[in-house]
Amino acid sequence: MSNALEPAVRAALSALPPGGRIVCALSGGTDSVAMTHCVMTVGAAMGLRVEAAHFNHRLRGAASDRDEAFVRALCRGWSLPLAVGYGSIDSRGAGVEDAARRARYAFLFGAAGDDFLATAHTMDDQAETVLLQLVRGTGLRGLGGMAPVRGRLLRPLLGLRRADTEGYLRAYGLPHTDDETNSGDAYRRNRLRHAALPLLAEENPRIVPALADMAARLRQDEALLAQLTEQALAQARQGAALDCAAANALHPALRARVLRAFAPVELTARHTRALEALIAGQSGSAAVSLPGGWTARRAYDRLWMDPARAETWQPAVLSVPGVAELPGWRIECTICTSEGETSQNRYTFYFSRDTITGQLRLRPRQTGDTLRLPGGSRTLKRLMIDRKIPAWERDALPVLEDNGGVLAVPGLGAQQDRLAPAGAPALRVAFLWQAEVDGGTANVP
Repeated sequence: MSNALEPAVRAALSALPPGGRIVCALSGGTDSVAMTHCVMTVGAAMGLRVEAAHFNHRLRGAASDRDEAFVRALCRGWSLPLAVGYGSIDSRGAGVEDAARRARYAFLFGAAGDDFLATAHTMDDQAETVLLQLVRGTGLRGLGGMAPVRGRLLRPLLGLRRADTEGYLRAYGLPHTDDETNSGDAYRRNRLRHAALPLLAEENPRIVPALADMAARLRQDEALLAQLTEQALAQARQGAALDCAAANALHPALRARVLRAFAPVELTARHTRALEALIAGQSGSAAVSLPGGWTARRAYDRLWMDPARAETWQPAVLSVPGVAELPGWRIECTICTSEGETSQNRYTFYFSRDTITGQLRLRPRQTGDTLRLPGGSRTLKRLMIDRKIPAWERDALPVLEDNGGVLAVPGLGAQQDRLAPAGAPALRVAFLWQAEVDGGTANVP
């Protein structure tokens, strides 16, 4: 067996538990045939279950079907279980490479399920990937290229050259197919392989391992920065919001990463720059539109991420006992015995049953609404301003009332003279932000 492939494959397979299953992505080309044969041989000796998966993109007509037939015959000869998938990808689109890759990986990961997937990327593929990222424009993560291990995805040949897989096939007399599109220059990767890399090799004959070594070092740097970002984000968080001053004081490299980590959607460089300007500005209220319908809003000294939501909502009745659903909220009412003041908070209230008149209703705020809190009676508008609740959140806060007037507003409090003392019969009303109910993160005022 090849001295190059066997130790690399054995090291990669050591990540699998005893009796584990691994699926090899088998296109029929040189690299994938060599890897699959080696994984099959080494894996059998390690007591692992090895299978193969092939995706027919149907981009090359009869040639694609020929590759599928070759892979099927190869796996039959090896008695290797094989899963085959199909895709219909428009070959006329400018993004055909990316679309084909997404479709292929969707199938491959589906075939692997909760088990491991192995792909046959080599060091040459790594060098091409780094150059591709450089040409497209990227940051540290892109220049780090492909990792040998990413979750349950293994790339056992990433430290080897194509010459190693070619030598393996010769040593074992293994057949393979050739993708004729690899010899043309229709795709950018091919152009880099045929033109850019040879020119770079004239300046540095070891350009391929040099690019691979650089990518490995940059992945280490990226891992460290990811840890620092997590720490900085934790320090800058204020509940569900981000402290603008704390984020703005960070080093620019760390600040951009914190903003990207805080955002619920993937940000472009343009969106990241817009968020940096937002937290650095002096305006007490400003906003930036983000992908997916999200909006980043600055309110006072906090940055909030606001999802797309309906502008208005209709009042609702809260049954006793019962549950009411409003946009973003779930409100639960139960009959119980009051646990006293120590159990009261700004989102859970125990009301004296003797003071409730008529139905419990939930509605948006109205001009003149007031709450009598321990410090005295104040309008909802003034309370919301003092609590620095963003203006766009104020109409989303449900006001709980009965025939006697306002009872409570989540995040602000409840009428003090309507609360039940400890041990008294009570109605417990709990306001739950829907993200809490669904197990997500809450944008709670």
